[in-house]
Amino acid sequence: MIRTPVLPTDAGVARAHRDLPALGVLLEPDRLAMLTQDLGLGAYTLDRLRLKPHASVTAVLRPVGGVGPWLLARGFAGEPWATKRRKDLDRAARLTLAAHEIPADRLVVVAAAADRSLPELARLKPDSGEGARYRRRGGGGTSFRGWFRTLSHNPARRWVGCGEAEDGSRVVVRVHADRPSELLPWQPGRPWQPGDPAPHGSWLPNRSGAQARNSRPRHPRVAERVNAAVRGLDMLSADWGSRAAAVADRIHTPLARVPLGPAHGDLTPDQVVVDDGHLHVLDWDEAGDWPLGWDTATWAMGLVLEGWPADAAGIADPAGTPVPTPEVRAAAAIMRGPEPFRRRHSHWAERTEALLAYAERVLS
Repeated sequence: MIRTPVLPTDAGVARAHRDLPALGVLLEPDRLAMLTQDLGLGAYTLDRLRLKPHASVTAVLRPVGGVGPWLLARGFAGEPWATKRRKDLDRAARLTLAAHEIPADRLVVVAAAADRSLPELARLKPDSGEGARYRRRGGGGTSFRGWFRTLSHNPARRWVGCGEAEDGSRVVVRVHADRPSELLPWQPGRPWQPGDPAPHGSWLPNRSGAQARNSRPRHPRVAERVNAAVRGLDMLSADWGSRAAAVADRIHTPLARVPLGPAHGDLTPDQVVVDDGHLHVLDWDEAGDWPLGWDTATWAMGLVLEGWPADAAGIADPAGTPVPTPEVRAAAAIMRGPEPFRRRHSHWAERTEALLAYAERVLS
């Protein structure tokens, strides 16, 4: 008898984390829009979310219609609330940015520029309409003066924006938490709108795999990342957590025996843009030595995230690339598992179930 899984829902996840009342506000679109409107901020929608059980939930809020400043929202469990709420409020005050506190939900809402892990945002004043001079850290005197609008914001990790000068020139700015920021030329193309899966019209200069490896050698810790994904799935569903843990137990030893080879490291369809018949691959920051076949496996799982049937996505292997072992495929699937929820895909539960079921099936 085939078991039909009971998929988790946003409401169910919120109930499972009652010590984070802010999570229930963030996961309910109407309630969130009402809250931001009551604060005089306009209507907002949840763009990205990070959950730490019994501690905090961090989210980025995107203005409905794309007009207005992006917001950073952080909710806390009871014990951390008394002390940690002050960090965001104090930073916003120092930067003269608006800040809002909702004690009933243990929620703090500030401008995205107050992101403590991305201090350069304070200089850019994104989405304010005010001009600012931006100088690339550690880079050859490159500078740009104009106003900046947010294209994407992954809280505490990365912000991507477009700089627009009065003369019409544009640049792409990428601010990172763990490495120097980038100031890149804007290439003509379809204007990228918030919510697009990849920045059409902007890309990193082409870099070969050898260039990327030489600039940032890396030995991946696949086992640790799989374990982190297992914990992430367990936050959403105890059933998912136990199934993912069973997969992880089966693949850790075989994975350690898979030879390593050069790879992009995070190759998925949203890392590639096409212009005039040319492919441009983005985000080489994870490039290095990965298990053989890793790029093929992550590409296939990226297709699953875009709605392709898992089996169809996993059949074809690009000519000349190593064929990933079942353990490599399963690891790539488990690592992608929490992403649909974090990125607020409308069918997040179905996509995660497809990834987890695929990992189980390739090992059978």
